[in-house]
Amino acid sequence: MRSLLTVHDMVAHVIQRWGSPEQRQKYLPALARGNVLAASPSPSPTRAATPRASRPPLRTRTKAGVLNGHKKWTTFGQIAGLFLVLAQFEGRPTAFLVERESPGLTVRPLHGVWGTRASQLAELTFEGAAFPT
Repeated sequence: MRSLLTVHDMVAHVIQRWGSPEQRQKYLPALARGNVLAASPSPSPTRAATPRASRPPLRTRTKAGVLNGHKKWTTFGQIAGLFLVLAQFEGRPTAFLVERESPGLTVRPLHGVWGTRASQLAELTFEGAAFPT
């Protein structure tokens, strides 16, 4: 339970502190009511968990951003409706909000990981997952 609240609250805090007014209005009430659960994957599936190691790379096009890549360790990713994703944008670590229903996002449950069954780990794959910039 602590892990769920910690991850969920961390995403809400990031939105409150650095999100746009539109993001705050859209996501914070739903997160506070528990209508939407939030998660944030580990920055990299293969490297140390630091923002500089963040993957996947991000490309931009017109008025939308596009994520391509892979995130393996996402606590409560099996049930989350909103993901705070760290990725490289123009050589800098950047955070993005991606909704579960975003086209190009695949969420795959991770099973058989010792001691983490209650954390409902998931693997995220981004294949042209678009989001507004």
